[in-house]
Amino acid sequence: TQAHGLLESLFAWASLHMDARGAVLTSLSVDALLADCAASLKERAEAKGVHVDAQISGLTIRSQEDAAASILRNLAANALKFTAPGGRVTLSASRRDDGVALSVSDSGVGMSEAQMAALFQSESRATSAGTGGERGAGLGLLLCHDLAEGVGGRLEVESRLGEGATFRLVLPQGDL
Repeated sequence: TQAHGLLESLFAWASLHMDARGAVLTSLSVDALLADCAASLKERAEAKGVHVDAQISGLTIRSQEDAAASILRNLAANALKFTAPGGRVTLSASRRDDGVALSVSDSGVGMSEAQMAALFQSESRATSAGTGGERGAGLGLLLCHDLAEGVGGRLEVESRLGEGATFRLVLPQGDL
């Protein structure tokens, strides 16, 4: 499953970079993106004993659909990876002055300031075992960061060691 997610991210990243015209941005329903993301985690979350919740927002974004979906799935898979049984992963969105923030929050292990500072640096690429022994390649967040920038967005992170993490994909607001 993790390999499939990484391949999806790589495909979206490669597609974005091979298209000489750049990404084709369209208006997308945030609720549909979050619901699809939650559905993609359902079996793994149930097997691990983690509750996944996608909250309704009624918001829209402007993005390239494959890129936005790939970023969200990767962020959510990471949240699940670092959340212990009995924990929670929440997918939500909120309007901000600079667009719409799609958030993936977890009640997991969290990160130190040093870990957060190194997240999007290719030279400090690292991987940590998840709460169930899950392993990764250490490429997912780097690809997500690059994809987000490629579609006019950005990634933000907030975390405290032992208190979980929140990743936000901030994209321009759309209109449906």
